Amino acid sequence: MTQRQRDKPKILSVDYLVGLTDGEGCFYVNIRPSRSKQPLSTVELHFYLKLRADHLGL
Repeated sequence: MTQRQRDKPKILSVDYLVGLTDGEGCFYVNIRPSRSKQPLSTVELHFYLKLRADHLGL
């Protein structure tokens, strides 16, 4: 990583994040049934972005 890449601001626009997720990511909800006798299920929220190593600067 070059010095110039490290100096970039860490602020992302909403439009950029939506576009990146649309092309390279996903969001999903996983509902797991209870393993015990309790009636409650576990709800898991997942957000993933998958990028190649050469896109590390993003």
